[in-house]
Amino acid sequence: PSTTLFPYTTLFRSAEVQNPVEKDIYVCFGGPVDPQTGFVLHTSEYVSESTEKVTEDIAITQGLHIVVDIAQGLGPKENLIILGYSSWVATQLEAEIECIWPRDPNSGWLDIAFNNDIVFGNDYNKKWDKAVDIYATEKVGKLLEF
Repeated sequence: PSTTLFPYTTLFRSAEVQNPVEKDIYVCFGGPVDPQTGFVLHTSEYVSESTEKVTEDIAITQGLHIVVDIAQGLGPKENLIILGYSSWVATQLEAEIECIWPRDPNSGWLDIAFNNDIVFGNDYNKKWDKAVDIYATEKVGKLLEF
């Protein structure tokens, strides 16, 4: 997703947060649908009424309260703030991901296992390269198995 770095004062003052911790916050564009709606993908140790567990280690929470908690240093250990989302019709996403070789030139999906550094790391300029490196290494490794 595209990313914008917000100085903590800009984001937290606009949310009227009292006593925010001094750190910059990255906000990612999740897609064109409902761009005024925010979500926070985060580590699962943080739980609120609106938290939904995605996996054992990852959860997602919607609401201003989690942004306030992050601002005050009470939020999840690691997080990714996202505005908007993307949506597909039934089976469209699966069909795009499961595209067989030769790959459809319109398919841009490279599937890899969850990688904490790629999801929660702040080096946004290198996330794509890291994901492609992992994908290439895994695929080449499988091709070389005899």
